[in-house]
Amino acid sequence: MKRAIFCGILISGLVLTNFSYAFFVGFGASGAAEQVITGGQVQGLIPLTPGGETSPKGPGAEVVWQKVYNSGGDDKGYSIVFDSSGNVYVTGNSHNGSNYDYLTIKYDASGNTVWQKTWDNGNDDYGRGVTVDNTGNVYVAGMSDSYCLIIKYNPSGDTVWQKRYDSGSTYYGYAIVVDDTSNVYVTGYSNN
Repeated sequence: MKRAIFCGILISGLVLTNFSYAFFVGFGASGAAEQVITGGQVQGLIPLTPGGETSPKGPGAEVVWQKVYNSGGDDKGYSIVFDSSGNVYVTGNSHNGSNYDYLTIKYDASGNTVWQKTWDNGNDDYGRGVTVDNTGNVYVAGMSDSYCLIIKYNPSGDTVWQKRYDSGSTYYGYAIVVDDTSNVYVTGYSNN
């Protein structure tokens, strides 16, 4: 874990010297390949345009592959996780020109986009947490309007179900995990 923390600090330091705006919010490490993955947003001088970034790093901090999602609007990656096959899952939000939408992307171990999904209820929607179960189902938690929204996708990216928690106040989901018996746990924020 010390190597993962060191690489994250090193990567952030390098990015901050080359870009006018940068932040990283997701961080993970794979045991098998000893990869470090960062996610977040960069905006600035060269060569990237504004967008969410995903960058696996090898044991020596070399970039294995890098993806920048750029819809032309304000895109941010907030959570990142990967499965035992090395697939990478990122969630966050993307601006569609009038409001923000959930954005969830699955990359394979080589960095190819397997699928990407957006969810829009007509208001602002923000993906904040992502997890994957042992059969490849993907769970995303976040906020939509003023309620907590959880979406389950199958391994192909098809929506299995959506659940919302709304009791008339403001509820946001920030982190999500699923156990071995498919129970889903979400933590977040409420203004109650």
